[in-house]
Amino acid sequence: MGTTKEEKVGTGMPIKWLSTLRAALAVKRCHTHQIIGEYTVGQHTINMLGIMYQLTEDQPSTIQNTLARAILVHDVPEVYTGDNPTHPKVDFPELKEVLARIETQWCLDNLPPAFRDLEAEPYLQKILKSCDLLEFMFWCKDQRALGNMTVDAQFVKAFTYLKPYEKVVAGVSEIADALSMSYPHSNNPTRR
Repeated sequence: MGTTKEEKVGTGMPIKWLSTLRAALAVKRCHTHQIIGEYTVGQHTINMLGIMYQLTEDQPSTIQNTLARAILVHDVPEVYTGDNPTHPKVDFPELKEVLARIETQWCLDNLPPAFRDLEAEPYLQKILKSCDLLEFMFWCKDQRALGNMTVDAQFVKAFTYLKPYEKVVAGVSEIADALSMSYPHSNNPTRR
């Protein structure tokens, strides 16, 4: 199916896509936890971009551009599925598999072609996942600084989930260590 004249001039798929993106960026994160303020996919996404550019400052711009596009859409399917917490997916791998199939199909049905083929090579996926976890750790640190003590366990889980990426993605362990050392929890088990 080809692109219609209306789609080329700014109606149809581009408008639908941009509206979907805007809606997805407003999806609430961490809805299963008590939080102070709001935490949206949009906030998470823009913060991930900053982390990615820090981790890849020595990489070619083509890698950064691929990662930027992948980060932009990595949680967009949540406009359909909602934000599904990580821990049930870790505890129930079959749930993770079903959600992955749903999200893959949703992306094929709803994303513009330029965003459909971002199944990057494994190394780039590891950078993306590292950015995802580091951003969440920053958010936990911010919540803790505001007085939310309910995020301590989530910080520790994210730190644990990040472990496999520390030796593979340059800069991850330095950022994780800095976050751990500055995390305002007197009994912080992540401190090295």
